[in-house]
This record gives sequence, structure tokens and C-alpha cells, in this order.
Amino acid sequence: MLCRLLPLYVFSARGTTPVFPRTEKSWPRSQTMITLQPDQTGTTGSSASPRPHSKTPQDRPPMTFAPEHLRADNVKRFDDAAADWEEKPQRVALARKVAEAIRQAIPLAPAMRVLEYGCGTGMVARAISPHVAAIVAVDTSPGMLEVLGRKAGEEGITNIETLVHDLTRHPLPAENFDLVLSSMTLHHIPEIEPLLHRFFAALKPGGYLAVADLVTEDGSFHEDNSGVAHHGINPDTVRDILAGNGGRDIGVQEIHAIEKPGKNSVMRRYPIFLAWCRKA
Repeated sequence: MLCRLLPLYVFSARGTTPVFPRTEKSWPRSQTMITLQPDQTGTTGSSASPRPHSKTPQDRPPMTFAPEHLRADNVKRFDDAAADWEEKPQRVALARKVAEAIRQAIPLAPAMRVLEYGCGTGMVARAISPHVAAIVAVDTSPGMLEVLGRKAGEEGITNIETLVHDLTRHPLPAENFDLVLSSMTLHHIPEIEPLLHRFFAALKPGGYLAVADLVTEDGSFHEDNSGVAHHGINPDTVRDILAGNGGRDIGVQEIHAIEKPGKNSVMRRYPIFLAWCRKA
């Protein structure tokens, strides 16, 4: 039985390679995707003093787990939809707009390590992959990640790795990424502040955070609200959370709008915003 400590491994087109530094737990190898177990938190055990403006362990907001039925609804919904996810032009257009907005707001660089949470089939990750060194694409839906891996291979993308993981339940190693991004994910999370705090924790000092989501609406955006925790997100709430976590150079901007029938089949405009900042 192998008893020495191993780094976390995931599969990529470049072969099986370590993604995170060694932790206190042993990590399994995988030929496709890996799933972190409940006790494998990826904590670094660092005893360093908190950085200026950062929250100490005592004042960090506690993470409220999504009810099991909400988590299960989300996984099933996205697994079932994965194969045809990119068949809707509106989704493809939205991902393109988010990627363009991130490139305009954040100085992407060839040495950057990126984490995308709630990546789905990786449309945003694939769009920015030529501009960064490596992307870890994280989702709770294995079905979505299977599609991502196939499409990345078809497109000749070699710097995206996939990880099945629920960040609302288990954190990732601290200060490991230059950019953390998430698109159209927050409205599926019951408590967004603790999740955003975990995004900050995963960033290196001076790293960037970018989140895109639907602006607060009346509940008519989704045809099926299974797995939906919020009918959109108030951009001012996100701005305040970023500031409360010590975010610098904060920006919030409407970047796109989706037009489709809402209640009573009346055409409606659903704005999408991007919020971004730099970690102190």
C-alpha cells in the first residue's frame, strides 16, 4: 500500500501532472478527473500572519452548505444538459462576452495560473486559454467536465485541467492562483459571501478575482428553477463583499444582456454584470 504523501493529480492533454502543492493528505492519481473527498481540504497549514485588509479566521463568514436536494438538483440538471449545452447560441454568446470582458478588465499574462469555478463545458476557460499558462477548470458536474475535456482535445488545447470539486464544502490550497474566475455560478449558491472569501483565499497576493452573473430579476429567467438559489445577484452586494475582503481596484460593469421571453411570454432584457478586483 502506498503510504507516502502525493500531490494532487488531474488529467490533461500534457499527461498526468501535479496541480497543487503537497498537502497533509494523500491524493489519488486519475486518468480523467479527480474528486476531492470530504476530509481532503487541501489546507496548507500555514501559520503566517493575516495580510493587511484580509479577514482573520475569527471573522471569516461561515460557509453554509447548500441543502442536499439543491446540490443534487444542480448536479443532475447540469449532467443531463451537458451534451447539448453549447447548442444554444445565447449561451455561446454570453461566454464569449464574459471572456472578452475579463480580457479587458484584467491584464492576463503568459505565466498566469487560473482557477475557474463552475466552469461547465469550459467555454470561458477555452476562450482565455491562449493568454495564460494553465487553467484548473472546476465543477461539481462530471458530465460538464467530460464535455470540456473532449472539446479541449478537439480544439488542441493542452493547458486546461479538470477537477470535480464542491468549493462550498471543501476549500482548495491557499494562495495558489493568479486569477480566480466564475461565470453564472453565484446564483446557484445559497450563501455567496463565504464562497467569495474562499476565492480570495485561493489567490496569490496581487492576484485577480472576476465573477460574472445575472442581475437580480423576477424569477422568470430560468424555465426550470430547480437548483437555483437566487433570482440573480445584486451587483452592489458583490462590490461590498469584494471590498470587505480587502479587494483593490474594484470594478463592476454590465457586459451583456440576454433577451428572451419572460413571464406571460413578454420579451425581457436580462442584464449580465462582471465584477472584478485585485487581492491586496
